Amino acid sequence: MPAIQAFSTFVSAPAAPSTSLKRVKSPYVLARQFLADYARARRAKARSVQIDADLKRQRQLACKILVMGTEGSGKSTVMRSMRLQEPKGVSVDERMATRPAVLAHLLNSARSVLDALEQSGLDLVDHDNADNASFVRSYKVDDEDESNSDHAEAVRAIDGIWHDAAIAMLLNRAEQFHLVDNAKYFLDAVDRIGAGDYVPTDEDMLKARAPVRSSSQAQLTMGNISLHLFEIPMQNRKLMHIFDDTTSIVFCASLANYDRGAPGAGLEDSLALFENVVNSRWFQRTSVLLVLTKLQLLKEKLPTVPLEKYAPDYEGGVDFYKAAKYILSRYKSRNHALLSIYPAIVEAADPKETHFKRLMFVTVKETILRNALSNASVLE
Repeated sequence: MPAIQAFSTFVSAPAAPSTSLKRVKSPYVLARQFLADYARARRAKARSVQIDADLKRQRQLACKILVMGTEGSGKSTVMRSMRLQEPKGVSVDERMATRPAVLAHLLNSARSVLDALEQSGLDLVDHDNADNASFVRSYKVDDEDESNSDHAEAVRAIDGIWHDAAIAMLLNRAEQFHLVDNAKYFLDAVDRIGAGDYVPTDEDMLKARAPVRSSSQAQLTMGNISLHLFEIPMQNRKLMHIFDDTTSIVFCASLANYDRGAPGAGLEDSLALFENVVNSRWFQRTSVLLVLTKLQLLKEKLPTVPLEKYAPDYEGGVDFYKAAKYILSRYKSRNHALLSIYPAIVEAADPKETHFKRLMFVTVKETILRNALSNASVLE
């Protein structure tokens, strides 16, 4: 009840019969007294609500999760996926800021198609597309320009190339070349991406690896557990002691990097980092969620890039499940400290991927329970 209304009710109520003479307070004094009491009651109620909120937050269990992996492991995509699943999500302004990154990936996809045409000895059928090809190769995207209005000519050129008759012949020889990741997805969506009112979707941002502001951190809540995720460059072992209070580690590992020879990006580099992390004395009470990414790319590579060439003891041929199982066994063999390892195959670029989030909370709950039982000497 508002203060003025409450006071009007108070002063208009009939007074009780008096049995003795008393000094009657003026309405002005009564008003001041009532308003002071009303203000104190409001402050007390606000304080009570604040105390209840503080107690609720205290009952929530905050857990630190580290997300790590080598270059090309998919850890940044995992972080972007978690960032998109936060309760507040991603604002329209943040989405618009990723438009240049999406357009740049579209251009790179078109350029990879042009490279594949050259490798396959195919020529564009439409003569106009020769000019379009030259334009696409030389076009540059301004990272600060969030408007699509200046890219209309580039979009038309890409659309012309993608619908050239030579592309159908090229795709029939898919085993002879490799396009950039998600090239077909973006080229099929060229009209939508080129529209003036285009706003990137979750899937666009994930597949284009578009940087989301503060994507190196994410916060998720389920029940009374709050997870704080941090993407950490853990190649420097001297940093490990800073994170000794970590509940769980999300280690991202690509299933398709077995043939990569670039320093820091191959399977052996990933195995070495994994071994350093899981056997560190700073993570003795930590569980590891081993996230195996890029299964689709593994399926595409096995027929043309045999795993046996790089792992002589592998005998699974082109069976991608056997290949994934073999690679998983390579990681498990490095777990000398016998930490709890929870493996999962995750398509991080799929915005509908929720299995990973649920598995992460299950992993954290089991780790908390195990550590609590260990503290009580129930487990040795």
